[in-house]
Amino acid sequence: MSFIYHANTAVKVNRIGDVVQAECSLLSNDIEAFAWVFADVYNLQVQQAKWALYRAPDRELGMFELPGLIGAEAYLNSGPDLKYLFGTPGQELELDLVTECIRGIIQAETFFYEERGYKTAENYVEYWHQNYAGLCRYYNNFIEIDKVWPAWLADTKRVYNLFNRDKAITIQRRQPGLNITCSFIDSFHHILLEMDLDQNGQIINAHGNFINTPHDNCHENTMHLQNLIGHRLSAMSKREIAAVVGGPDGCTHLLEMVGDAAKAVAVLPLSDNISS
Repeated sequence: MSFIYHANTAVKVNRIGDVVQAECSLLSNDIEAFAWVFADVYNLQVQQAKWALYRAPDRELGMFELPGLIGAEAYLNSGPDLKYLFGTPGQELELDLVTECIRGIIQAETFFYEERGYKTAENYVEYWHQNYAGLCRYYNNFIEIDKVWPAWLADTKRVYNLFNRDKAITIQRRQPGLNITCSFIDSFHHILLEMDLDQNGQIINAHGNFINTPHDNCHENTMHLQNLIGHRLSAMSKREIAAVVGGPDGCTHLLEMVGDAAKAVAVLPLSDNISS
C-alpha cells in the first residue's frame, strides 16, 4: 500500500469590529493556494476579496484581485455572482476557495445573529428551519430539535475567532484498487468517511462515523453510505451524489465529502487514476 494523494482545506472566520474576515487555504500534492473575503457584519456585503496561487502545474502564480465580488452579498444567494465571476473553464480552483470562504461566513453567522437583525436565538433558528426545511435530516426533524440550537447558542459566545473548518482527503493505492479516507471537522461537526475502490474505480466498500454533530439524528446518515457501493466514483456528478447521500434524509456535509473525493480521484495522474 502506498500513499499517492493528500489534500487539506482549512477555513477560518474571524471578526474585527464590524468586519467578518474569512480565509481558505488549500494544500495538496501539487497545489498551494489561498483566498480571503472581507464582509460587513451587518449586511455581509463584500468589501475586499483576493486569492493567491503559490504552487500549481501549468498555471500563472501570484496574487489576484477579485473586484467582481465587491458589493456582492457573501451569503446564500451568492451563487449567480460566483458563476459570473468564475464562469470560464479552468477557474474551478478559485471558485472552490471563495465558495469555502462564503460557506464559512454563513456558518459563523451563528455568532453575530443579532447584528444580522434577529432579536433572539429562537428567531434566528426559526429562519433556518424555514430555509432548510426538507433539505437535510437535521432540519427535516425540526420539531424534535427546535430547542437544542437556541440553548447551545446562549452558552457559546465568541469574540474574535468565530468559526473553523478543516477537511482532509488521503488516497492510498491498495492492490488492486484505491483506499480513500476523508475527514471533516468544524466548530459544529466531526465526520469521518472511508471508501474502497476496485480496479475499475467502482466503490466496493463505504463506511463512516459521525463523531460530533448538532443533534443525534445526524448520526443516522451513515445508513446512506451503502448506497454508494457500485457507483464509479470519479464519474458521479453532484446531483447523483446528492441523490445517494443528500436530500431530506441525508447530510449536506457528507455530500460535500463524497464530492471532494470524486474530484480528487478524477484529477489523479493517469498512472494513479485507475478509473481513467
